[in-house]
Amino acid sequence: KLFISNSTINSTLVKGHYPRSEPITLDNCTIDNSTINSDSYNYGINVDNSTVKNTRFAIGCCGANFKIRKSFLFKSPFADYNDYFNVTINNSTLLESPVYLPSGDVSVSNSIISFDGSSTFKDCSSSSQSCSNATTRDQIGIYTRKATIDNSTITGNGAGTGIEISSYSNYTDNISNSTIINNDIGIKITGNNGNFYFSNNNFVRNTNSAIRNESNRDITATNNYWGVTSNSAIENIVYHNTDSLDYGTVTYSSYLSNISQQSPISPPSISSASAGSSSFTLSWSANSESDLTGYKVYWDTDSGHPYANVQDVGNATSKSITGLSSGTTYFVTVTAYDSTYSS
Repeated sequence: KLFISNSTINSTLVKGHYPRSEPITLDNCTIDNSTINSDSYNYGINVDNSTVKNTRFAIGCCGANFKIRKSFLFKSPFADYNDYFNVTINNSTLLESPVYLPSGDVSVSNSIISFDGSSTFKDCSSSSQSCSNATTRDQIGIYTRKATIDNSTITGNGAGTGIEISSYSNYTDNISNSTIINNDIGIKITGNNGNFYFSNNNFVRNTNSAIRNESNRDITATNNYWGVTSNSAIENIVYHNTDSLDYGTVTYSSYLSNISQQSPISPPSISSASAGSSSFTLSWSANSESDLTGYKVYWDTDSGHPYANVQDVGNATSKSITGLSSGTTYFVTVTAYDSTYSS
């Protein structure tokens, strides 16, 4: 195989060629403004311990695959141009990097997928570096025909769909021990085939629907926390056959009355932010998890990863940072953490 480590890759096409080319591993690399393409029948491309920015992932069919492990992706979307492939994301963070793979299988574990549903991205499925005819789409977290997701966070900015599964084949989809938060629609099911099991998840602050079933299949969604604790309130955030006779049922009873500690901790909800000439003050709503350990405030003069400055503020729900450069724009955020997860 081809193994590239401790390298900077810029404005480059990294391609596993058709047919049956050996696997490629990019380890501990910084990748920017590039294309990573696992072509049809390629034995796959691994991205490990790397930072990837402004890059696109394109994938073909028939055994082609990506494995993203312990990596950070920023504005680096996925697109497909064929079917029967696998994409695995483990212990990674994807920021504004939609996983738009309607023709393949997606597995996500111990990861954060954060997107901006009010923004768009280029669905560039070309196997070359040219994207002149790419379709512009609204950002989404994951769009696939088959999903296996566990111990992960899927979060928007109050807009867009966290996960959409659309299949006309009899696949089995499992989403468990995950936090699906701050989307317009948490999970959307379309197509007319498949088996769906969603359990032990936290559905929080999804403004339209936690689950929207637009297929004729029944969905088992038991032992989840919905942010509300009555059948009638859950019914208001689930769209299924009681809303349209054309669609299948979402079975949500029994349900959790308290937020699950087995799922990743929820990102805090910022309630206010203000700036002075050389300072800012940030406030946020307290998390409801009983195992919360604390919060961290991050700031930098650009929005790219990583933020240059961080301060652990314990269990406080507001923080003022002083001594900043006057007249400079700063980007600010806050995360929550417990003994296992950080948001």
